[in-house]
Amino acid sequence: GSARQAAAPGKVYSAGQVAANLLGQAVSLEQQGLREEARQTVLRLLSTDPADVPARLMLARLLVDAQRGDEARSVLQEGLRLAPDASALAVALARQRADGGDLAGAIATLQGLRPGAKEQPGQRALLAALLLRAQRFDEAVTQYRIALRQEPEQPQWLVGLGVSLEGLGRGAEAVEAYRLATRAPDLNPDTAQFLSDRLGQLRR
Repeated sequence: GSARQAAAPGKVYSAGQVAANLLGQAVSLEQQGLREEARQTVLRLLSTDPADVPARLMLARLLVDAQRGDEARSVLQEGLRLAPDASALAVALARQRADGGDLAGAIATLQGLRPGAKEQPGQRALLAALLLRAQRFDEAVTQYRIALRQEPEQPQWLVGLGVSLEGLGRGAEAVEAYRLATRAPDLNPDTAQFLSDRLGQLRR
């Protein structure tokens, strides 16, 4: 009778467990290269819980992989409408918009997050990098400084800060930022070369 008991319909899964199981299935399908099946599984999960953030992120990624960037952006936008504090969705949408050439839209997405949203320093640094690309140097400096308060050793952020300061004609402060960046333990050769060039120029 143990087999009968095992099959008894007494086991009730919580919504959270069902969601986790479906997401696990989708990940496993994707790893096997079954992307379309993975997408269908995630869609099933979102039909029961449209505000599930990990599921939305995964669906957007699958759509991007399938070169369906516009659909990915719609999926992320809808998610942010349902979960306005989900900074992971905002970051993914901002990256998508920037990749699609909509720099202003990408910046607005990150700036639109409510102050209460859980914030990662990487989110600030991404906003700073987008502002830098838009040549909004003053705002970029502000955002890089906020990110660096939490993680002062990040070489890429220090480089971004330096470039933004140079854009404002503040060479001495840029030198300071670049000098700090050169001390990072895991500098890649390209960044090291860039820093060496900039410091050489600015110290003339």
